[in-house]
Amino acid sequence: MLRDGPTGDWIGTFMGHKGAVWSAKLSKDASKAVTASADFTAKVWDTYTGDVLYSYSHGHIVRSADISDDGTRIISGGQEKKLRIFDLNKPENAAMETEGHDSTIKSVIWDGERNVVLSAGDDKEIRFNQINTFKAEHPITSMELSADGKYITSTAGK
Repeated sequence: MLRDGPTGDWIGTFMGHKGAVWSAKLSKDASKAVTASADFTAKVWDTYTGDVLYSYSHGHIVRSADISDDGTRIISGGQEKKLRIFDLNKPENAAMETEGHDSTIKSVIWDGERNVVLSAGDDKEIRFNQINTFKAEHPITSMELSADGKYITSTAGK
C-alpha cells in the first residue's frame, strides 16, 4: 500500500507479491518503487500505474532492497547472505553478486554520492561495498591515493 508521507492518506496498492513485504523504497524522482519480499523476490514498480516493471527471483527471503539515485540499478539482500545488484537497463543480465555477511542481511542502502552500498545484518556488521570499478587497458602496476582522499592515481603497462 502506498501512502502520502505528510498525511498518511492512501494513494494506491501494489499487487503482485505472494508473501510479506519486508522493505519498500522510492526512487529519487518517485517514479519507481522497489520492494523486498518473503516470496523470494525483489520487484520494481511503476509508481504511476502500479505495474510491475521487473521481478527478480532469489534463492531465499529478500529482506531489503534499494534503488540507485539515477533509478537504473537496484540492490537487494536477505537470507542468502549476499548482495545482488541488478541493472534495470539490462534486465536480462544476471545480477552482480557479492558475498561476505555471515548471516541474514537485514538492511541495504544505496549511497550514490559516495558510490557505495551499505549493508547490515544479523552478523552485527555494517559493510561498505564499492560499486564502481575502473578497468585499465594494461595491467595496473601501482596506485596512490591523494592526501585529501579525492583522487586515485594509477600507472599501468610495461
